[in-house]
Amino acid sequence: MLDFLATKPETFLRSDIIGREINVKAESVTAALRWLNRYFGSRYGRTDRPFTEMYGEYGVTVAQAKAWTDVRQN
Repeated sequence: MLDFLATKPETFLRSDIIGREINVKAESVTAALRWLNRYFGSRYGRTDRPFTEMYGEYGVTVAQAKAWTDVRQN
């Protein structure tokens, strides 16, 4: 999911569209993103996330896309 979003920085999509693009149910997309929110907050005490939610849509900024791509390459 984040790999897909990283290919489209600054593009915000509903979970059903993301799910269709990566062949996952929309509910699974939403659940995964909620889990990531909780994980980063509880595990690391961080408020920054590898994605952004805006008006019920999800996406990544250019900086988030670069950071995610860098992490995935290492």
